[in-house]
Amino acid sequence: MAAGIVLIVLFALVERRSSHPLLPLGILTHRARAGAFLLQAIGGSVTIGATVFLAFHLQLVLGFTPLVAGLATLPMPLASTLLAPIVARLLGRFGPRWLMITGPLIAPAGMALLTFISPQGSYFAEVLPGLLLAGAGLAFLLVPLQNVALLGVPTHDAGAAGATVNASAQVGGSLGLAIFSAVGAAAQRGTGTSEGSLASLVNGYSAAFAAAAIALLVGAALAFLLIRPKNDDSSTLSDHGPAQVTD
Repeated sequence: MAAGIVLIVLFALVERRSSHPLLPLGILTHRARAGAFLLQAIGGSVTIGATVFLAFHLQLVLGFTPLVAGLATLPMPLASTLLAPIVARLLGRFGPRWLMITGPLIAPAGMALLTFISPQGSYFAEVLPGLLLAGAGLAFLLVPLQNVALLGVPTHDAGAAGATVNASAQVGGSLGLAIFSAVGAAAQRGTGTSEGSLASLVNGYSAAFAAAAIALLVGAALAFLLIRPKNDDSSTLSDHGPAQVTD
């Protein structure tokens, strides 16, 4: 980790001095875009990090085969996909800010429902509702996020900005998986039951989902603070692109 921090600092110094940087630092210093990258990282922590524990629960606790467990996780991305066109229309009417605040407030409710999983629970009663709600919330977050992440970026830097969005999701997923794993492991040790028992596993997975919910709530706060329209909260996105957002 120390070496990684040193390398990040060196990378920033090199990019700052380069006449043709791989990642122009101005992409990161714009307030709204920085907020979008942070929110993408939080979204990645849920879509990549938290869903690992969902797969564990489906296979190790509910006894699903790997194929069935994979199919059972599809409601979350399907909910996001089906809602995406609706969110896109709302984006043109309300602008990105309130949608990006609403999404991280809806998705934690889905994660919170997943904290009620139990060793004898049912997929349809304990898992499916949470997946649908989390997927709906992520649609409200990720659709406008793509617009804000490219806000005001010069054409020749659009590729770097788009790559930063994707990298943010991967970094967030890696960090989320590490943090949620630590939280889950600590919760398993604190159950008072034998390590590896179904009760211990479920307690750990529930704690990981709770941590994911907290991360999304932090995302809502970041959206409120960093994604601010230039004029007022009713500023909209036109058909030609995103509304202006202050630096």
